[in-house]
Parts: sequence; structure tokens; C-alpha cells
Amino acid sequence: MMEMARTAGNSDLLRDLANLSLEFHSDEIVDAVIPEPYIPYVPDNWNRILVLAEAQNLSATNSAYVKKLIDFNSEARVYRLYFGSDIGVGPWDDGTLPFALASIWPNVEVQACGVSNACLWSRVHAAKNGNPDEGMIQGSIRLWRAFREILNPRLVVAAGLIAHRVAAEAFLCDRLLLRLPSPRSVSSAAAFFPESVMFERFPEVEAAAKRHAKLLTKYRRNKIFYACHAIASSLNQQGKDELLPAVQQADPVEATPQR
Repeated sequence: MMEMARTAGNSDLLRDLANLSLEFHSDEIVDAVIPEPYIPYVPDNWNRILVLAEAQNLSATNSAYVKKLIDFNSEARVYRLYFGSDIGVGPWDDGTLPFALASIWPNVEVQACGVSNACLWSRVHAAKNGNPDEGMIQGSIRLWRAFREILNPRLVVAAGLIAHRVAAEAFLCDRLLLRLPSPRSVSSAAAFFPESVMFERFPEVEAAAKRHAKLLTKYRRNKIFYACHAIASSLNQQGKDELLPAVQQADPVEATPQR
């Protein structure tokens, strides 16, 4: 396998996850763009927070990335989130989800979060991005249950309805449920609120904007609006502090035996 652009310190953990992906089979998954499911990105200093968006966009919009995946062998496809300058999870790579988490929890190192999509397969319809079908969602739930036994996350942040469903059925830990940060829908809503009003209502977001200005170089208002939504959701669901018992002092990540 080609050298990975990003590596994690616990190679045994990654190998255990990759073996589960390579061995997984479901007759219900018939029209995935790439047949192999992939493992989550787990950084060296993982804080046991796992962030899940919905599914990769493997439509014609991202044809160069799709071609690269097709040229990979099966093992490299499983490790796809470890190649390239971006991870391969859209709302994480564009800074929306990292900025939202930095706004909720200023003391958490967002780059220490694990990242993936909830659905581990993608569909296209007439060259456009298609929603995952039921077989893909069910297969993802089964595989995430197996991943859970190895990863043992303390908190899952799920963005989008598909991610909510997978998180609810696959994980036993605390969950924070957010809306999917679709650029079109977020942009439409954010246009109604001046930045000054959002900062007045959510001073935590203003503080995060000063600390993480590089995350706001593009689509600034959209990200600020989404961060306000994330804080409101965290307070509404459980309270932003109660969601993170001892995460900041998490023990080093170790591979655990499958049960």
C-alpha cells in the first residue's frame, strides 16, 4: 500500500479496523460507487470524540477523487481518509464542523477528534450525488457496531439525519445531534442574521472566531450561523459541559479485543 499522508500512532488499532472493513460483506449493497467501506480517521492524540457527517459525495463534481479511489487497491480504499491534504469528509474539511465544536468547547483540541461519515458507501444518480439507500445504512450500522468495540468513543457528534440514525443504532455513548451543514440550506438561513446579532446572542462563537480566524476565511457567515446552531443544540439536548465527562483527560487510545 502507498504511504499515507496522515498516520495514527496506534497502527494496531487501524489494522483491526481495516480488517473489519475488508472482511465485511452485505448482499444488500449493490450499487455503491466504491465497494469497500472505509475506516474513520483517528489522529495520534485522539480525544475519543468521534464526529460523523453523512456520506462522501462521489458524484461527477468530485471526479478526480473518484478516479483516484478507483485506481487504488482494496486496502488503500479502506484507508482513504488518510491520503491527501484533506481528510475526505466535506463539512470537516471546509472548517464548518471544527469551528462549531471549537465554539461549544473552547478547551477541546478539535484536531484531536476522530472524523468520518456515518454511511460508509456512496451512490450517484445520473452523475449526481445520491442519498444512501437502506442497504447501505444498515450495512454501516453493522460495521460501526463492530468498530465501536475497538474504538470505544466517549462522545459521538452526528451531523445530519442519516448520521443521527446510525449513531443511535450503533453507539452506546453520549451523542450530540446536529443538523447537516448543507451549504445551500445554511447559506439561506444565515443570510437573515447579521454577524453582530449572532455574536451578541452567542458570545462563545465570537470568542471562537477570534481564536480560529483561519477556519473562517471562506463562508464566514455560514460557519458562524452553524456554530450558533451547534451551541443551541448542545444546550437543548444535555448541556454542553455534561456531554464531555473526562474527555479532555482521556486515556491513551488502545486497541481492544473484539467481542
